[in-house]
Amino acid sequence: MIVLVGRYPVQAQTPSVLAKGTWYKVAVTESGIYRIDAKKLREMGINLAGLNPKNLQMYGNGGAMLPQNNALSRPDDLIQLAIWVKGEEDSRFDESDALYFYAEGPHVVRYGRTQNSFTHQINAYSDSSYYYLTFGTQPGLRIQERASSTTAESMAVEEFDDYWFHEAESVNLLQSGREWWGEYLGIAGQVHLKVDLPGVVPNSVALLRGAGIAAAQVPTRLLWQVNGQGVGEQSQGTVTTYRYDLRAQRSEKSYSFRIGATPPSTFDVGVELDKNGQSNAQAYLDYAALQVKRQLRAYPAQQIYRFLPTAQSSVSYSFKDIPMDWQWWDISEPLYPQRGTLVRSSDGTAKYGASDGKKVRTYLGFSSAQAKAPLSWQKVANQNLHELPVPQLLIITPEAWKTEAHRLAEFRQNNDGLSTVVVTTAHVFNEFSAGKPDPTAIRDLVRYLYRQNPGRLRYLLLFGDATYDYKNRSGTQSAAQQRQWVPVYESRESLHPVFTYSSDDYFGFLDDYEGEWLESAAGDHTLDLGVGRLPVKSREEARVVVDKLIHYGSSPQALGRWRNRISFVADDGDGNIHQQHADLLANQIQDQFLTQRLFVDAFPRLVSPEGVKTPDLNATIRQRINEGTLILNYTGHGGTTGWAEEQILTLADMQTVRGYNNLPLLLTATCEFGRYDDPALVSEPS
Repeated sequence: MIVLVGRYPVQAQTPSVLAKGTWYKVAVTESGIYRIDAKKLREMGINLAGLNPKNLQMYGNGGAMLPQNNALSRPDDLIQLAIWVKGEEDSRFDESDALYFYAEGPHVVRYGRTQNSFTHQINAYSDSSYYYLTFGTQPGLRIQERASSTTAESMAVEEFDDYWFHEAESVNLLQSGREWWGEYLGIAGQVHLKVDLPGVVPNSVALLRGAGIAAAQVPTRLLWQVNGQGVGEQSQGTVTTYRYDLRAQRSEKSYSFRIGATPPSTFDVGVELDKNGQSNAQAYLDYAALQVKRQLRAYPAQQIYRFLPTAQSSVSYSFKDIPMDWQWWDISEPLYPQRGTLVRSSDGTAKYGASDGKKVRTYLGFSSAQAKAPLSWQKVANQNLHELPVPQLLIITPEAWKTEAHRLAEFRQNNDGLSTVVVTTAHVFNEFSAGKPDPTAIRDLVRYLYRQNPGRLRYLLLFGDATYDYKNRSGTQSAAQQRQWVPVYESRESLHPVFTYSSDDYFGFLDDYEGEWLESAAGDHTLDLGVGRLPVKSREEARVVVDKLIHYGSSPQALGRWRNRISFVADDGDGNIHQQHADLLANQIQDQFLTQRLFVDAFPRLVSPEGVKTPDLNATIRQRINEGTLILNYTGHGGTTGWAEEQILTLADMQTVRGYNNLPLLLTATCEFGRYDDPALVSEPS
């Protein structure tokens, strides 16, 4: 039974399909028909003797990112796909037999009703989709045949819409946010993209959609061309050189243009930056997309055929040059494709009638030899997060740090009386996002457990470091490192240094209509449980942090009067707002704790070659850490290396202070000091 999380009620816990059986996970990088033959099965270590192909089953969830909004439905476990197993009729898997399935790639094309055209969505978290092969004890789900049905009023359809897009993800200007940009236009000033599109309908109307970003102090333009002919331009807004201003302006536009009487088979899509006299103007291509009409026929490679809604329900698809083994699959429902029965003629043409003309439809045509091979495979052990007992504390960790995570869990159970469960990121992704490392899968697991017993689950601990570079576009991470992250939520905003952010709060937004989290007041949500992270990135760091937490929570040496002290540190400037905020916080708790205000302008300044310093305040803060303070709270300016322009607390200070028996809780309202999503930087040490 599949339980839909969102507007549908959660039912009693049921086991994951991965709980039993033998499973293999295969990876694909693009949408299409894939084949697993006898050779591939043997490569997986599967003994074909006695294998009944009728019991072969494939599971998956498609390739797109999970919806953020909790109100939108999504499967919370793997779904069985409808597949075709050639030669299964004799209940043996022979050398000529093969399993064929449709796999949706990670980057998907969708219909836009407003513009009556197609768009695409890049998966921000993965360049692969995953599908799961298993051997059931009962026959698996198979593709259903759909007979051709035509009427005298059927509208003849002899062309389809093809949608091509190019979106390279190479650059993240801020090392923050989920948006990445493609080819650089600042030096050569132009980019040309070649795309093979044979069979384009002469004199038809095509659509070019393009987007880019530009950084200049004067208005600039992006000039678009197709096959050397200008089709449109878009203006790029200006930016300033102020440190905290937008780094670039993004623009996006669509252009209609007419194809010539003799269309080429290869199209050249060009974009050029008009710098408007500013030689150091910079720009990056975001994406280019081309939607064209093509003839409805077979092509050298398997082909996806898209059809916009028509005014008539009954349509008759008419094909040319169709090989005898060519198949026509309706993939409008990607998990449940259907095979259309073609009515063939001796001249190589064929027809297929359907009553779906008023709907957006997607078909795929292919010959068996055109099927693709999965990129890779791996065996998957049994797992069953769906029947976990709901804990008070849930710890999510990569496999690499699981031993230390279990050690901490045991301490929390024995010392604090918290029922605790440790799960790995790989297990979460297998069950809740079909293998893709999608942060929403973590939120969906948390929500699944929370809804089983809303009053019980209280804490979520993410045991591992994070990165804004989800897909290793920078090329700086090893394969092992990529498996060691616990994903963080990154904002959509990726160009404004003030409004871009990463946050683990996302995993605690569990109410029905939360989760979309727009970058505006309308996107404000409330946390339904406490969320924390230990950003460890090695076994040694994991061991040290757990040692510290156990010592802090259990050693008599860690007790003392220092736990009654709270220190408030505040920057000056900005209308004194930082000190006002610190003073307000101190006033709220001064009846319960001993408070101390450490404000920058209360200490003498020293002008040095490195700038203005306040050595006495620097020494006082180090002393408070060494002697002990329950909380060290800072409000003001800061960066990844320290607090305030005067550098009143630096990374070097934190590496030299002592006080193992009286570790403070650091709270900061500042820029980037606690940043943990950039692997190239180490901010505050553990």
